[in-house]
Amino acid sequence: MTVSKGRRATPRPRVGIPTTSIVLLALLVGGALALASVSCDSNGVQGDGGPPGDVPQGSCTGGIDKSIDISTAISLPAGEEHTGYICPTGDLDYFKVTVNAGDRLLRIELTNTAAVGTVQPTYLVLDPNEKTVAQAPSTSSKKINALHCLAPGDYYVQVQDAGNDARDGNNPYKLKVTSEKEPDANEPNNTVAEAKPAGASATGAISCTGDVDYFSITVGANQLIDIKLTTSAASPVDIKYTIVNDKDEEVGTQTFVEGTTGQANLVALHAVPAAGTYYVRVEDAGGDDSDPNMTYTLTLGTMPETDANDQGTRNDTAATATPLNAWNSTATVTGEVGSRGDVDWYVINGMTVSPTAPAVIEVTMTFSGQTDVDPSFSLIYGHAGTPCTKDACCRVLEPNGAGCVNPFSCLGKSPSCINKGDLFCTDQTCSPSAGANCSVERRCAGAAVCLPSKFCGAEYAIRSRDNGGSVRTAVLVTQPGPWYIRAGDLANDEYAHGVKYTLQVRARPDPDGAKEPDSEVFPDRCGLFAGGASGTKEPFDYHFDKAKAKGIPTIALGQTVTGFISHEGDMDFYRLPNPCPNADCVLTLTYNHGPNCPTGGGMIRRCQDPQQLSKYLGLDFFYTIRRQNGDEWTELRLAPGAAGSWGYPNQCVYSYAQHGANDYIITVHDEGDNNWSWSCNYSFSITVGAQGCAAPCVTHPVSGNCDTP
Repeated sequence: MTVSKGRRATPRPRVGIPTTSIVLLALLVGGALALASVSCDSNGVQGDGGPPGDVPQGSCTGGIDKSIDISTAISLPAGEEHTGYICPTGDLDYFKVTVNAGDRLLRIELTNTAAVGTVQPTYLVLDPNEKTVAQAPSTSSKKINALHCLAPGDYYVQVQDAGNDARDGNNPYKLKVTSEKEPDANEPNNTVAEAKPAGASATGAISCTGDVDYFSITVGANQLIDIKLTTSAASPVDIKYTIVNDKDEEVGTQTFVEGTTGQANLVALHAVPAAGTYYVRVEDAGGDDSDPNMTYTLTLGTMPETDANDQGTRNDTAATATPLNAWNSTATVTGEVGSRGDVDWYVINGMTVSPTAPAVIEVTMTFSGQTDVDPSFSLIYGHAGTPCTKDACCRVLEPNGAGCVNPFSCLGKSPSCINKGDLFCTDQTCSPSAGANCSVERRCAGAAVCLPSKFCGAEYAIRSRDNGGSVRTAVLVTQPGPWYIRAGDLANDEYAHGVKYTLQVRARPDPDGAKEPDSEVFPDRCGLFAGGASGTKEPFDYHFDKAKAKGIPTIALGQTVTGFISHEGDMDFYRLPNPCPNADCVLTLTYNHGPNCPTGGGMIRRCQDPQQLSKYLGLDFFYTIRRQNGDEWTELRLAPGAAGSWGYPNQCVYSYAQHGANDYIITVHDEGDNNWSWSCNYSFSITVGAQGCAAPCVTHPVSGNCDTP
């Protein structure tokens, strides 16, 4: 229901009572009953907009309007304020407005005067064919002040409650419209077809709600787009650019998130798939803010692509991955993270891997100096349980807040945090056999990419560090592959044009052979993803649980055992039958390590303190002898390359009578869990040096049990 400012609604008769009767009654009882006849009754009379019985008598105190469609619209001169009511429920009020010749903007100001209420006034803008050409921005504010880009001509503003399910006959809304000039000389450039050549630079404005401006640029072979977007002042507009192809498909983007905080200055290089014409779309990030008084300047140019891997066919996808001959060899390549969002894909050729023939892959990514790039790489394989036809099919593997952001939440799954043997419900375009009887989707550790093998790429491990330098790992793998490496910046928002990185990759069968699967891959303590939590489960507990489940190999007293710490976090377990059941005896552990044991080079993870780990950068063999239940009993740290013995007759290392006949668990790993070697092996044997609680062990004066001095 509406009333123009200063105009009272025409009273309406009620059904079943002749109009003459109302007039006679009014003469008898005075003006009070006449006011009642002005109020809203929901008897279906044209103009009330509500269903019969919806509004009690007297609830629409402002009266009933007869504006029910565009044919009965009230004419609103520009600049004149009008007052109306949304009453009864379902009330739609129509106003005819005009965008003047030479103008392109229609400003609509709609104010809700109710301090508290259920009605939220909003509006649509219709053309003469009743097609919606604009609508109010979504807001909880009491006042809407929005600009809409419209060609000169007549339009209709339809005012209503946002949910069209509430009424307020006591508190009016206020509506005012104005026709304004377009400050952007490039208009119309709202589509790819209307794009204006940017030249060296172009100036424009986000003049109205939903305004988008397109500019074109021609890019040659092996060239990058050099883009700069600035704004003249702080503004409600969160300026954003998106580079698209001729199908309006995104190639690259960047946003100034908080326009009200200051002037934007977005600068970047962007790669494009091939030579050709591309388009830059400039807009408000949310599409709901505008500011004709704030101008932006777009500067476009090109820069040469200096990464040889990205010249010609770029290696930005798994399908165009650069092949590496790293199996039983070392492959070394150079590359660049030379533009915003640049990723380089590599694939290792010729690997022979299976659960019974595991392999190890070592990857080192090094920038020669400090840079803004946070070097990062991930190892990716095709997850056989998730077939695909397109990237969108692989979103079942994407991480979310409850997935592998904390890797410990996915322990017990496969290394990619997916239950082994799981199938996933997808749509028919992803899998012809898709159905309802599938496992719950576990959104863990996914590359969200459909590999050339038509299986989704699952990220097996991610390693990164801040601001250049070197990042490396070695991992145990049992999946057949093919195995991919994806290298780039951790957050895909930094780059260093012309600055090279070196990627060194080597792969081989695990030197520990088939016995190695008793040592599981342990997730990076910093989390598989940036910002991931460290979790609470310790490496030993995780490995020990897995080793027990698979069966820990048993060694004999006096047997020489040889093995390798062949990958990051490698932990080897051995079961030693109790050498003196239900009795005390003193043990001797004889050890030898080498050759070529690394004395440095251990990986300091991005979440760890370099000073704290500085003494643990070599391959420091760490032995523990534990009770069968995993409780620690005694331990020994040895420097790289050390040889000798530990225990009788120099140290008290004893088998304890109070342990009964229970076995002991021997564990060997790198103390920092951050170094490894494929040539430096360990070897050890355990013997009984003396029976009983022999020196240097002593008998405890109180308990009478064997003890350390």
